[in-house]
Order: sequence, then structure tokens, then C-alpha cells
Amino acid sequence: MLGVILLGAVAGQDDGSSLYIDEGDACRAKCTLFLAYVIAFGSIFLGTTLLLLDKQKGEDLWAAASATISATVLSASGLLLWLSRGAEDSGYSLLG
Repeated sequence: MLGVILLGAVAGQDDGSSLYIDEGDACRAKCTLFLAYVIAFGSIFLGTTLLLLDKQKGEDLWAAASATISATVLSASGLLLWLSRGAEDSGYSLLG
């Protein structure tokens, strides 16, 4: 969830593609995006690890499976939101 919040916090024009942004803001935005991706993929990895550990123990898999599915869906939705949102003034979007 924190990864999706961080993805939403970075505006689409803050990634350094705008001419009106300085290098410090672009670097901060890229570091925030990197942190968001690390958190998002880390949660998917940990959910998958829990799923495999529960399977080895022979326990009920629903709790670990739901954690993996929810982390994957939240991360994918956050990424899709960030990609589809373009700069507000240009009408440009990364997906079209």
C-alpha cells in the first residue's frame, strides 16, 4: 500500500522530462519512484515467500495467497495509474 501511495505522490511531470524542472526535483522524484518500486516488489516477494512457507508447512494457503494477490493488484493499479497520468498542461500521457 505504501508503494502505491508513493507512486501517486510523484507527479507525471516530475520525472525529469519537463524543461521547467531543476535537477534536484527530478532526482528526488526518481528516488521516490525507485523506493516505491522497491516497496511494491518487496511486498509481492514477501507474500510469495509466505505462500511457499505455508505450503511447506501444510497450513491453509488462503492468508498468504490473499496477501500476494492484493500486493500484486495494488502494485499493478498504482503503476497503471502513474503511466496513464500525463502532464496536466500538455495532455500527454505515457500510455497514449
